[in-house]
Amino acid sequence: MYDFHGKTSAKERILDVLAIAWQSLTPKEVSQYSNVKNIYQYLPELKKSGSIKTDEENGKLYLHSQLFRMSILMRIIDKITNEGYLKDLIKDKIEMNGKEQV
Repeated sequence: MYDFHGKTSAKERILDVLAIAWQSLTPKEVSQYSNVKNIYQYLPELKKSGSIKTDEENGKLYLHSQLFRMSILMRIIDKITNEGYLKDLIKDKIEMNGKEQV
C-alpha cells in the first residue's frame, strides 16, 4: 500500500501523518495535517489492505504496526529534516508532550 519510491500520494500522506503522530488520530485531525480534503474515500482501501485500523471505542485511526511506522519514518526522515515536512503536526505533538487529547 505504501510506495517507498516516487511522489507521495494522498494515501501515503495519510499514512505519514499517522506515523509521525505516534498515536491514534481522528479522521478530522488526519485530514487537517495531511491536507487531504476527503480522506474518507481512501480509508476503506487502507483498512482493507491492513495499513490502518480504527479504534472501535473512539473511532480514531492508527497504523497497524510499529514496524510499518518505522519503515515510513525512515522513508520520510529527509523530508522532515530538510523540507519541514509535516512540521505543524510535529510542533503540535511536541507541545502536547505526546498526551492524547480528550
